[in-house]
Amino acid sequence: MINGWQHKGSFVIKFFPKGGPDGGRFYGRIEHVESGESTRFESEQDLLMFLNKILKRVVEFQQADTLAEEVPGKTKPPDSGIR
Repeated sequence: MINGWQHKGSFVIKFFPKGGPDGGRFYGRIEHVESGESTRFESEQDLLMFLNKILKRVVEFQQADTLAEEVPGKTKPPDSGIR
């Protein structure tokens, strides 16, 4: 596993039939798998804004989590030599 990223970066997107790329409009619903947070969107911009908001939060959380794991004086485990 990649630090739980498979869920933190996963989304379910449902496009509604009243829109589409040919018409220049996107209508649908998007849900972030890990948090369950969801929204309806009526444009490509709305969709991208939601993705950006969630992914920024995920990156910030991972950076804070990484900083919390860095304990002063803790040594790096020895290299096992396995490649």
